[in-house]
Amino acid sequence: MNFIKKAMAILLVLCLSIVILSSSVNAASTTIRASASKVNNGKTVSVTVSFGENVSAAQFALNFDESKFTYVSCSLNDSYSKDSKYFAWVSGSGTASLSSVTFTFKAKALGSGTFSISGLKTSNRSNTISKSSVSVTVQKATTTTTKPQTTPTPTPTEDPNQNQVQEDINKYELYDVKSKLLELTETDYTEKSWGDLQDAITKAENAMTNAEYDEVKSMLTINNLEVEKFEKTELNFLLVALIGKAENKYTEESWKELQDAIDLANKAELQSEYDEIKDKLTIDTLVEKEGGFQGIVNFFQGLDEQERISLALGVCVAILFIIIIILWRLYSKEKDRMRYDARRH
Repeated sequence: MNFIKKAMAILLVLCLSIVILSSSVNAASTTIRASASKVNNGKTVSVTVSFGENVSAAQFALNFDESKFTYVSCSLNDSYSKDSKYFAWVSGSGTASLSSVTFTFKAKALGSGTFSISGLKTSNRSNTISKSSVSVTVQKATTTTTKPQTTPTPTPTEDPNQNQVQEDINKYELYDVKSKLLELTETDYTEKSWGDLQDAITKAENAMTNAEYDEVKSMLTINNLEVEKFEKTELNFLLVALIGKAENKYTEESWKELQDAIDLANKAELQSEYDEIKDKLTIDTLVEKEGGFQGIVNFFQGLDEQERISLALGVCVAILFIIIIILWRLYSKEKDRMRYDARRH
């Protein structure tokens, strides 16, 4: 009898310990803060996203008022896309972990603007956002007034080309490059190289003599365009997510489609080529095979470490409660037997 009581007490303590342990899983929180609440127009302000812990991977959307601020830089430049406002980072390039990331913006218009984060994902899935936004007010900068210098009004002169008759110019290079540009996407190339080519085209179109045209015709080629560098964020995250995933867990068709998408993404040299395939670069496109025991195995293999720990703790609690019920039944029977024996004597 005493042994059963002690065993039940010990089991109850274990159950309480497991429940407390399972509820005290590390839950770090992410916050966003600005280096100042007010900034002069034309000056810069820093916005920092802190994860509250070191993480080996992170991604989120950084939202800001584009009418008030212009993006300047990121402490991890290769991990932030200023066009999509999307940040994604995986440990590498000599950096083992990350606790925060800082962005720099330049104020360009008066008023209050808000910076916020959404869609947070980190290597610690229990990480949540405790402060998702911060406001910064752009105020008028103090300036000193200087007396503008006066310049003499130029005397109108006769345009020597006013009566010039345009020569018969063979503008083959101009027509050729304009035709090829129709097949290209402007955002695939650097702003400077694209702008330089457009300037050359304008000068060629306005050329009135062969000499004027000859000055720019060597620039009338798409070979002068420089490809804009871009990050294959979705591909990098997919390759990380595929680590440890077994091909035989998924249907042959879905696995092949994902591998084909990975091959196309690897070969993409232009942003537009990559954009066509990036929506398929997700492990969610994989379809698991159905079937008995293999389905159970696939379920457990699909869990991350924290989910497996939580499931194991839950199973342990259930087993302990079952043991407690059995011991309680034994205790009740033993107690009834002792009463019965007492009445007989």
